[in-house]
Amino acid sequence: MMTRALFALVLAFSVACSSDDAATDTAAATDSTATDGTPSCTPVSVTCADFCTASMATCAANFADQAACETECGAWDAGCVEDTSGDTLGCRDYHLGAAGGTAATATGTHCPHAGADGGGICI
Repeated sequence: MMTRALFALVLAFSVACSSDDAATDTAAATDSTATDGTPSCTPVSVTCADFCTASMATCAANFADQAACETECGAWDAGCVEDTSGDTLGCRDYHLGAAGGTAATATGTHCPHAGADGGGICI
């Protein structure tokens, strides 16, 4: 009798757990946030050619020319649009955009971060 009760309890528990897992899997598949609640990464869509064209216009001193920029850029991880630090194209693209801002110090502050060595931020 005790064996039957224990078996029924184990069976009920495993059914309950498998239902919870299925619900969790469905939520994870349809949710745009990571399991820890942080937003997912939005992949960078800018190409090295486009980044370098903008870089040459905004932060011309960062690279000798378009070809040098594209060579450097090809070695970086793409990263995420949300990157504001790290050795990624996403980080450099963020800072390149910030360098084009209206603040008087924008270029001096952000151009180094959009360059080949990341200016101590995009490293």
